[in-house]
Amino acid sequence: MYYHSTRNSKLKKTFDEIIIEGLSSDGGLFMPRSWPKVKIENLLNRDDLSYDILAKEIIQNYVGDTINKKELELITKKSYSNFSHEKIAPIKKIEENKFILELFYGPTFAFKDYPLQLVGNLFQYYLTKKNKNITVIGATSGDTGSAAIEACRDKENIKIFILHPSMKTSDIQRKQMTTVMSENVYNIAVEGTFDDCQKIVKDLFVSNKLKNETTLSAINSINWARIISQTVYFFWAYIQAKKFDKKVNYIVPTGNFGNVYAAHVAGIMGLPINKLYVTTNENDIMHRTLSDGDMSLKNVKSTISPSMDIQISSNFERQLFESLDSNSNDLNNLMKEFYENSAGRSYKLVQCINESLDDGSDASGSSGTAFFINNKGYLLTNNHVVEGCSLSKITYKNKDYETKLIATDQTLDLALLKAEIKPKSYFAFAKDEAKKLNKVYVAGYPLGKGLSDDLKISSGIVSLFSPSPILYSWFLKLTYQVTPGIRSPGVSCVTLTSIIDANVTTFIAAVILFTLGSGPIKGFSVTLGIGIMTSVFTAVYLTRLLISIYFGFKKPKILNL
Repeated sequence: MYYHSTRNSKLKKTFDEIIIEGLSSDGGLFMPRSWPKVKIENLLNRDDLSYDILAKEIIQNYVGDTINKKELELITKKSYSNFSHEKIAPIKKIEENKFILELFYGPTFAFKDYPLQLVGNLFQYYLTKKNKNITVIGATSGDTGSAAIEACRDKENIKIFILHPSMKTSDIQRKQMTTVMSENVYNIAVEGTFDDCQKIVKDLFVSNKLKNETTLSAINSINWARIISQTVYFFWAYIQAKKFDKKVNYIVPTGNFGNVYAAHVAGIMGLPINKLYVTTNENDIMHRTLSDGDMSLKNVKSTISPSMDIQISSNFERQLFESLDSNSNDLNNLMKEFYENSAGRSYKLVQCINESLDDGSDASGSSGTAFFINNKGYLLTNNHVVEGCSLSKITYKNKDYETKLIATDQTLDLALLKAEIKPKSYFAFAKDEAKKLNKVYVAGYPLGKGLSDDLKISSGIVSLFSPSPILYSWFLKLTYQVTPGIRSPGVSCVTLTSIIDANVTTFIAAVILFTLGSGPIKGFSVTLGIGIMTSVFTAVYLTRLLISIYFGFKKPKILNL
């Protein structure tokens, strides 16, 4: 397993390097170059599964050969040996199909004990192995500081400095940090907000002078080891809930975006997640960004949940990097604009981010037919097939391939995809535009594999090529019997447009009669208008309902109209 930086996608480092460094020297956050997969069924069928064993199984995917399985098992067992509940992170049922994951059984009663106890012991393992000393620096709005100190206190090869905003943490959090008398622990109160503390930490990591004097490491969730350690309890919650036949939703409060990103990572790895709901307090930059595309900075507000009193959510950079197809140049430009101008971003980018957070699984929501247009792997399909999808795949010669979305055209309902395939045969574009009386072929898999596994081909003659006055800018009308489920520009557009044109025209006549007429004429217009509305409702809704019921009982392979 190798890692690159959000600011430098060409970087290649191992886990033992990135856990010690914490933050990349280019100012970026470390990310895996590929995502490991976990078969959830293999975990569910294990009798020996405990929280520490699960942690070993999850984290082993990320450490590579930097630590063997036996040593990692000893580390995870040690990390959770001082937790006060036998299940470490139990779930509590509050009502049917609703559970709360309890993450307060660690030494400081904060959920950050769960990743940091493990990270502290991983630090010690690698430092002892390399015979090195490090200086750990962290910023906290409360929980992270006390949990990090507890994880690193009295470790001979670690000095830990924690920065917290003065008078902006809870009293118990402040006392947990400042009453630890271990010689390797240093507390610094900063006049400002958590964002100010975090900025100081990040600036220290890119300081060439400090690099030459000491080895720095981060203990915040900007350290990738934090993220993968938090991923564990999302798997553990699912296993305890025993909802093995369905996907689950997680509601996750967020400050620095680390916890919800860990859930997102769990979904990528194979945890059956349906949706992730991100919750905030008054410091709502995440809510504004995901909902409205408003990524602008505002002043930090002090609330009763100081751990969430954050405006710059550092881990959101990982989500941005992922949404930008791991393009570090685009990410650098985006972050520069964000810090310099405090400006929002385009809705398209925000929509892309939201899609990947909504569904952490690989489940598909639609299907359609795509055609190769050259021998370089480019395919053409309908835009409505891939619109809103964070992941698309094609089946070619009984094998699945992931595709990359290259371009879309909503007006023409077209999408261009790219797959790593070099087909021997393909459909090339015609040299000339379609003309009347041209013979045209329409091919596809009607209504997906639910009705037909076989390719269906229909032929017809172009009879009309003209603008549509209502909903569509153009359409191509073909004189042939429509094969159900094939949405071509000519079939679906003309059919829908014809229905709308006819009924709208008649309804307009009814409105004119009602406005200008009187007595029986006005009564006739009312009857006509009601008749149009009821007929449209019956034709669209009732007919679809009857067909759906028919499909549900009969499940025909081919529908002949």
